Amino acid sequence: MFKTAIFDENDRVTGYEEELDQVSCDTVIVAVSQKPKNKLILTTEGLEGDDRGLLIVDEHGMCTVPGVFAAGDVVTGPNTVVHAVAATKLAVDGMLSYMGVA
Repeated sequence: MFKTAIFDENDRVTGYEEELDQVSCDTVIVAVSQKPKNKLILTTEGLEGDDRGLLIVDEHGMCTVPGVFAAGDVVTGPNTVVHAVAATKLAVDGMLSYMGVA
């Protein structure tokens, strides 16, 4: 679930619609950046971050919203690609287990 952005005539975000939108999909990948941003947390009900603005995940990479997984800089802060890939493998194992595939 997410909030739809409202844009002005210059294509800048000026706000968000009040009601949450729900879209059915198989996979969602959010690429954010190396700096914590609270927009994802503020616009996703139940998603929680720590005092640094990083997503809180369990030992399997699952966020505070069941079925939502995260890895890499959005969880640990800036780190190497090697660390991000290792965390992603852990999160993928968590996803497979959550879906009952593994």
